[in-house]
Amino acid sequence: MGQAELLSRARKLVAEADKWRASANRVLTWATIAVETPGNKLTDDALALVDRCFKVNERTAKALKSADIVTIKGVFANVEAFFAEVIKGNGYLNVGPPIRPNDIAYAVVGGWAKKDKSGLTFVLAQCETKKDLDLTDIIMHESVHFAGGIGHFDIGGDPSNPAYGAKVFGLTNAQAKTNASSYAYFAYISRLQSSQWATAT
Repeated sequence: MGQAELLSRARKLVAEADKWRASANRVLTWATIAVETPGNKLTDDALALVDRCFKVNERTAKALKSADIVTIKGVFANVEAFFAEVIKGNGYLNVGPPIRPNDIAYAVVGGWAKKDKSGLTFVLAQCETKKDLDLTDIIMHESVHFAGGIGHFDIGGDPSNPAYGAKVFGLTNAQAKTNASSYAYFAYISRLQSSQWATAT
């Protein structure tokens, strides 16, 4: 697969990533209801998923939980606007060399707000063999960096130990809100049946 083929495939998968984003937004809306009016299984399960990924129940006051959910929704709103531009064909997807030895893809954190046109850059050798599900996850993760303005959290301050994968579930509220993988994981799980929200990884 060459650069053109990878970019064509990635552009199509942005639409799939946007479905993940829409699922995340739906879960966040339900979680907001559960904060104010608990007792409904679906909305309570939605809040439990938000707590699983972002530990919002560390915030004992309802107003603070709701504020966290608004903040998280704001990140996904920026991602939505970014995806809309990509789907229109307005650039933002690139293939380039790795910056760091283990790079799969990368983006300028907060680049969207700065009107940076660089968008997402995929490392061809790392991405061309990825399954659609994995490449969609990469798109979501890097879009949270670029459009959402969220960096990543290093466990113990160690750059060689970023909170990727299932490590996201061990972060505190403050840590999770600053970790792009937490948002990507949340979007990935949100698209599943509610019966899977408590256990999916």
